[in-house]
Amino acid sequence: MTFDRIPVSDLVMAYYTQIQKSPFVIDPKAAKSDAVFTMSLERIPPAQAKSMFLEAMRSAGFVVERRSGVDFIRLREDGEKPIADQVFIYHPRYRDANYLGDLIGGLFATGHFVQNRPAPRSDGTPKASNDKGDSPLSLQSRPTDTLVFNGTEEEVAKLKGYLASLDTPAKQVRVRAVVYEVSGGNNEGFNLGAVIRSASQKLLLHIGAADAAVAGSSVFRLQSTSLDVLAELFAMDSRFNVVTRPDVLAADGQQTRFQSGENVPVLGQVSYDSKGNPVQSVDYKPSGIVIEARPQIRGEVVSLQLNQEVSNFVPTKTGVNSSPTLMTRNLTTTFDAKPGDVYVIGGLKTQKETQDRSFFPFTSWAVSNAKQLSNSEIVVLVQVEDATPI
Repeated sequence: MTFDRIPVSDLVMAYYTQIQKSPFVIDPKAAKSDAVFTMSLERIPPAQAKSMFLEAMRSAGFVVERRSGVDFIRLREDGEKPIADQVFIYHPRYRDANYLGDLIGGLFATGHFVQNRPAPRSDGTPKASNDKGDSPLSLQSRPTDTLVFNGTEEEVAKLKGYLASLDTPAKQVRVRAVVYEVSGGNNEGFNLGAVIRSASQKLLLHIGAADAAVAGSSVFRLQSTSLDVLAELFAMDSRFNVVTRPDVLAADGQQTRFQSGENVPVLGQVSYDSKGNPVQSVDYKPSGIVIEARPQIRGEVVSLQLNQEVSNFVPTKTGVNSSPTLMTRNLTTTFDAKPGDVYVIGGLKTQKETQDRSFFPFTSWAVSNAKQLSNSEIVVLVQVEDATPI
């Protein structure tokens, strides 16, 4: 429906009888106004048509008030401010209510969301230990699944349009990874770049070329391939030992964590009982593999923050040898990943030297003195795939 320089009375009549199909009353002074309108309401949803109509009326100096299910149209008086007399209750379908309220709450001059959310404490005072969740502060801080908006009818119409565009399924990705520990000795040089280029040549028809993200780095991108295909190829190399193979779903901006390992008993503090006898406590410390991923989903790429930590306990040879030593290797990186491509990330290297001496029996004469140098590197294959619900 298109209008070309139509008087206000004719516009109101056509809108409420053909589009809105609801009762209305137009004030005689408003009906005699000289205002004319040119607008098109074709092929748009009713909520958007109502928002356009109310915005056009407001811009021309008219007020639309709804009382008892009837819209009253009149001229705005000088200095009159819009009245927030409409309450709109909305139950989000996909997104968090607080997220939606914070995102669009500042777009309205008159209306506001009815939310009892306290301002964060600036003094860092923690919650009282005896607070069981029924205090006023805890009640106000609870998450909500409902939006309550109080504003003008025009603002309510706008809000409905905003919510229709924003309350959509959150984007999420599937993060797949394979973590390897690659080992090598004195005569076994390991070059990750050479291994990747060799893999690319063997499966050139399937995966294409391997591109280094930065010249001389330990990060590579393989296009148009599958993580499973590359993992099977690496399985043929005895130097590659699989540490873990996580497969998780991660929502946009949310952190996902994968941990695999064991809790190792470690000697703790020594206390004394009432009789003065020492009591040795035992603490359990986790060790193994920890992978944390936080994706930021954009239009064409996924900015992936990846943190990997590998830890294990070894016997303590100096100091307190009754308690093992925790060895930890940690690597944090952030990069833009294209869904479907496989990224190979290395660089977390460890070098260990062992010395083996043998002596003539009952003497200090050294018969042999052999040194062995062992190298290991943590290599991670990562692939992200779009897993947003339709």
